[in-house]
Amino acid sequence: YAEIVFRDQPQKLSQLGWGPRRDGSSLEAPGEVRDIRIVAEGHSWLTLQWNAPVDGGAVGSYKIQRQSKEADEWDDVGSSVDTAQTLSNQPRGIQLHYRVRAENKAGIGQPSATVTVVL
Repeated sequence: YAEIVFRDQPQKLSQLGWGPRRDGSSLEAPGEVRDIRIVAEGHSWLTLQWNAPVDGGAVGSYKIQRQSKEADEWDDVGSSVDTAQTLSNQPRGIQLHYRVRAENKAGIGQPSATVTVVL
């Protein structure tokens, strides 16, 4: 309400602790996730850890993807707002590749390097 009433009087907005509207900044997709690694594993689970991108826009969340040796497509198997995630009920006895992608409202960043494991 105050912003509308005092729109043309920036000094009054300043007295309220408000400033003029800022120009909108464009949001860009995050960069590539770095240093992905498996920090723990068990019978049918593993914990992945990685470092946030150093370039691009701010990260909203991370998408964890898995691919088996026989598959061409990457499947989404988890998501996280942190830089680590434990994945349960993973297939056993086959070679699996994992990667992580950072995402935000502007888009999805480049995939990380992959890590490979046989549980």
